[in-house]
Amino acid sequence: MFTIAVNCAVAGGTCFCVSMGTGPRADSGSDLVLTEVVERDTHEFVIESGTEAGAAILADLPGRSVTEEDRQESPRAVLAARIAPLCARRASAQRWRTSPTSGALNPGEIVGIRGPFGTGWPLTEGKDLVIVAGGIGLAPVRPLIYHALANRDQYFCLGLAYGARAPSELLYRDELSEWSDQEINVQVTVDKGDDTWRGSIGVVTPLISRLHCETEETVAVICGPEVMMKVAARALNDRGVPRENIYLTLERNMKCGIGLCGHCQFGPRFICKDGPVVSYAQVAQQLRIGSL
Repeated sequence: MFTIAVNCAVAGGTCFCVSMGTGPRADSGSDLVLTEVVERDTHEFVIESGTEAGAAILADLPGRSVTEEDRQESPRAVLAARIAPLCARRASAQRWRTSPTSGALNPGEIVGIRGPFGTGWPLTEGKDLVIVAGGIGLAPVRPLIYHALANRDQYFCLGLAYGARAPSELLYRDELSEWSDQEINVQVTVDKGDDTWRGSIGVVTPLISRLHCETEETVAVICGPEVMMKVAARALNDRGVPRENIYLTLERNMKCGIGLCGHCQFGPRFICKDGPVVSYAQVAQQLRIGSL
């Protein structure tokens, strides 16, 4: 059973909740709690989650987070602020059915997003951390980079090897420079340079040797095209990084997100539940099969 409670905005003196001392706010026993907020120019509902099931539904609902101004104007409306920057790539219509729609969106329009599902990056501290990213694979590891920066004293060597097809396709170029100034060994390469490019040219794998981390004490995370991840994982393992310390993220076409439909099955695993982040030790055998 899924329970939705509705808070009363203004309780009357003869209301049941007043006589019983139980309201007008629902404090427990519900998955979602709705509070109607009627102002001079707006009519909105504030939605709070009371359980994990309610939080999952709330994550799928379009809307906005409550601001500090909202809290001051309507103290009954209490909802934790949730801010998540996103990086989106416009793909061909033949590959993704959503791209014609998402590519035509204007600032201020609402986009519904499901997730996150499954496993995240390991936050192992007290070791060297090597991050290998290719193309838009830098976006998923960006939060990990900021976590490492916020806890810089918990990591010894901290290195990033990042590659893209062309200088124009490098993500977060300003941040790459900022990270270099914050004790991260940042190495960048492109497949094909232009007249303005003065950096490395080639695949990302040779950059790993420039990070100078102690291999046996290294935790490595890899995100990018699958062929790049396979090559980078083998290169790290050949340099002495244990397979159990190498993590990569597998991308498959997810549908249900709860491991029932089978669209994202990868060998014995479902990426939406058992992944997307897995250790190289878990999937090394499957990655040898090109069409899996």
